[in-house]
Amino acid sequence: MRWKACRAATSGSAVLDREHGSVFDEWIRLGSPAFPTEEELKYLHSRSGPAMRTDRLELSEGYAEEAVVPPHGVQLITLEKQYR
Repeated sequence: MRWKACRAATSGSAVLDREHGSVFDEWIRLGSPAFPTEEELKYLHSRSGPAMRTDRLELSEGYAEEAVVPPHGVQLITLEKQYR
């Protein structure tokens, strides 16, 4: 991804894959309980969201980022210009 003509920006990303947000994989790690306890259900619910990151970027010559997305994974990258 390349982005030019901007001096400052905010970069955000959200990742869903087998390590981030996959309740099925977490359920397997718990031992695949047929009848999860209330505590296990709360834990699985807490693990159901994407991994998120936000960074403030100072740009002098544009922006380039390389992202590797695993099979069955999804990554959303957002860029927002910051005006001074």
